[in-house]
Amino acid sequence: MEPLLQIGQLYTCKKVDVKKIKRYDLVVYLQGGVPYCHFLWQIDLDKKIFVTKSLKDPRLTDMTTSTDEILGIIENVQMGFLQKIKVFLINLFFA
Repeated sequence: MEPLLQIGQLYTCKKVDVKKIKRYDLVVYLQGGVPYCHFLWQIDLDKKIFVTKSLKDPRLTDMTTSTDEILGIIENVQMGFLQKIKVFLINLFFA
């Protein structure tokens, strides 16, 4: 999630109800026992799955993961409006 999150910097992961997580929230989750922090792209509460993307290459979609693997969100850091527009346009035209 560089440059939004800096390597070595300490961040707080807040446990939240998965129903309250929105697109572009920074989600901390486990995948294969390894913690990741990417932004939320899609969530399907009926199937209990979610999809994230990385800022490094937002054209690529991460593997679908169970909502049970969500540890929480980084609440004191958010993607800026221009970053959200950039990601949206990249996915609209190049994904």
